[in-house]
Amino acid sequence: MASKPVITKIDTILKTSTQQNKKAVKHSPKPSVPGNKPAGLKTQLPWLIFVFLLSFLLYSGTFGHDYVLDDSGVIEKNRIVKMGVDGIPTILKTPYRFGVNMLDDNLYRPLSLAMFAVEWQIAPNKPMIGHLVNVIFYALSSVLLLLVLFKLFRRYNPAIPIFATLLWLAHPMHTEVVANIKSRDEIMSVFFLLLAVNWFISYNVKKNWLLLSASLVSYFFALMSKEGAITFLAIFPLVGWYISEKPNLKELRITGLFLIPAILFLAIRQSVLSAYATPSATMLIDNLLVGAPDFQSRMATAIMLLGKYLFLLFAPIKLASDYSYNQIPVTNWLDPYVLLSFLVYGGSMVFAFIRLKMRDLLSFGILFFLITMSVYSNIFMIIGSSFAERFLYLPSIGFSFVIAVLLLKIFKIDIKEKLSPTFSAIFQKMKGPSVIMLVILLLFGFQTISRSRDWKDGYTLFSQDVKKSPQSAHMRIYWGMALREKALEQKDPQQRNTQMEKALEEFKKAAVIYPNYPDAWQQIALAYFRLGNNELSLESYQKALALNPNEPTTYGNMGIIFFQKGDINKAIELYQKAIKLDASYADAYMNLGSCYGTTGEFDKAADNFLKCIQLEPDNARANYFLGITYKSMNNATEAQRYLDIAAQLDPSFK
Repeated sequence: MASKPVITKIDTILKTSTQQNKKAVKHSPKPSVPGNKPAGLKTQLPWLIFVFLLSFLLYSGTFGHDYVLDDSGVIEKNRIVKMGVDGIPTILKTPYRFGVNMLDDNLYRPLSLAMFAVEWQIAPNKPMIGHLVNVIFYALSSVLLLLVLFKLFRRYNPAIPIFATLLWLAHPMHTEVVANIKSRDEIMSVFFLLLAVNWFISYNVKKNWLLLSASLVSYFFALMSKEGAITFLAIFPLVGWYISEKPNLKELRITGLFLIPAILFLAIRQSVLSAYATPSATMLIDNLLVGAPDFQSRMATAIMLLGKYLFLLFAPIKLASDYSYNQIPVTNWLDPYVLLSFLVYGGSMVFAFIRLKMRDLLSFGILFFLITMSVYSNIFMIIGSSFAERFLYLPSIGFSFVIAVLLLKIFKIDIKEKLSPTFSAIFQKMKGPSVIMLVILLLFGFQTISRSRDWKDGYTLFSQDVKKSPQSAHMRIYWGMALREKALEQKDPQQRNTQMEKALEEFKKAAVIYPNYPDAWQQIALAYFRLGNNELSLESYQKALALNPNEPTTYGNMGIIFFQKGDINKAIELYQKAIKLDASYADAYMNLGSCYGTTGEFDKAADNFLKCIQLEPDNARANYFLGITYKSMNNATEAQRYLDIAAQLDPSFK
């Protein structure tokens, strides 16, 4: 075949050369401009440090706070936690409230309890260490959140992760979680969830199986902190959908591996809880939805409560530690708030699913909120509480993200503009959103600091919250108990009785709100006893027993009255009933020992004092009375041994 003649016109050469030059210019990389560089760790570091310090400073005022609310049962009066590190094996194989004899508890959250045990070992009965650890892990969670959002939305304007994180860490709705040591379960769950997402994103970039393994382990620890982490089985695929350059279902299959730690946790949980009593049904006093007359009103009330959550996210005012029966009445579908809540949630859900295919940022935030909020909605199942601020701790991440995106959209700022995430660049390019964010942070920060002060101790907290939740029977009990503690601190008998009368009135108000509340009648009985009215005390205890005949403390408290009346046999009978219902009731053993000591049955007395000491080794009174009992038995060696122990525990027994 003959070759074509090598003849080229000069204009053809020039034309071809020009086209090639244009092509080269078109596809050559743009000059490096600082504002267009993707955010790196070096430029992110100042924000990460700022976020940590701001989170820490907002709650540094809690370091001097006392134990309050659930801290008592989970830490201060939890005999397993008070064993220190020796109690950890028991914590791992028992229900959450095993240490306070609630054997029908259906919760399994060993990680936070194990942390409390270690802290008690280091500094027994010192709440400061618990508050400090709470704040540190809250600050670390804020840092992790910012880091995760930077990684997940690296192709977007860095102001979105920054604004979202700042909103989240400063939100006053988190005061219950951070200021209440017991809520370590919430804090550690979110900490490990964010850690799991961080490593999962890194795995998607580097395809390193060690990173994926670390993510799976972190997820397991999140579940061991709190069961609500199970919702992340739906969040991991959502994250995978947004992190991939070209997401497809094949790539998302890897998220199925997170079923492994979930199934392992559920198997361990079932094995532990099945060894104890069948969990009791949710009570009306804890969840007002139990009292709904029918399914329709129950669903309407649940949807109304979801609307209340949104309202508090936008306007975190009049925050309270308890919203239980009957602070929020059951409602129906004719309630305008129910319809409004239904429309907002329904519309948001439809929007999120429609825009999900396009990986819309608003869709991510909305779906994150809906998924993580689902377990607390009381729509799919009735849980142990109808409404609580702590339930918003994780879902509020989605809310904060949505607000951050909307803030940029309102000011018509390109959400894909890859600014350098420096303080000056963010402020110069987005003065409007930055000023609004600053105002919100100042308002939220002031409210957070103010509200966290309320959590100083029980008296301070409940004196404030009873004004905001006056129809809650729980709240009336809490406030009454705080008043009673103040009464017992009074040295003047008249002042003590005056304060005790105020406590009694609060307990009576709780009984009016919910007449079938056995705890209210028990507290009424105890108040009457403190006031010296044994007849009304016994009458109230009988009402408590009629409502709950299996409460050991009721029998134990009645035993004290009969002991003081000189009816030792009746007192022994009541203490034995209490111990039959609760074999770990330390006070009942000690009081039973006192009864046998009074009747001269020293062997039985010593045996019961020993059982009390086995349960509470640091009980100075039990050691003292055991020493006295051995002295009566002419056992001088053992007598001196226990008297010395009592003196070491409490110098007043020397």
